[in-house]
Amino acid sequence: SYPHLFVPRPKMGFTPKPGETPKLEYSCELICYSSSPAANQIYTQLQQAANTVSMRKFQRGLDGLKNQPIRSLAEKKTPPAEPGFFLSANTTQKPATVVGDPPVAVVDPEEMYAGCFVYANLTPAAYDVDLSRGVKWYLNSVWKVGDGPRLAPARDAADHYAHLVGKVPMNLAPPV
Repeated sequence: SYPHLFVPRPKMGFTPKPGETPKLEYSCELICYSSSPAANQIYTQLQQAANTVSMRKFQRGLDGLKNQPIRSLAEKKTPPAEPGFFLSANTTQKPATVVGDPPVAVVDPEEMYAGCFVYANLTPAAYDVDLSRGVKWYLNSVWKVGDGPRLAPARDAADHYAHLVGKVPMNLAPPV
């Protein structure tokens, strides 16, 4: 969800000082539904990786950290279609994006849409900034392995102007 894999966006929560360049990052939100056959295995591997990083940095596990690296879909503002978990991942360097088997580089950014099925290569990292501690995910690469239901509606410009078809003059003279 929210795939910003080709054009970086201003970093969420970062307000540049006057004259300072905004920090840009590539990012996405990864969702895993409980109905996925590998959901438990994926969750366990992610938890173990995040816990290992937390133990190294803070000498304690993830319990008690305010900012959890993996969260329940029940926390989302809109009710999820089904139970599961999600995480956010970002990077300041453009992540590799591939599609197909064997994987080839994605040429059309529209190929990677919110709702497609992917594998993501992530690296966990602990942070301790301004009394905020947690584990975040760096996004290294994304491999699209299948089409899924679009989570954001498709935008069709023709639909936006359907009510004006046949009513707009097409050969306008230059303004006088």
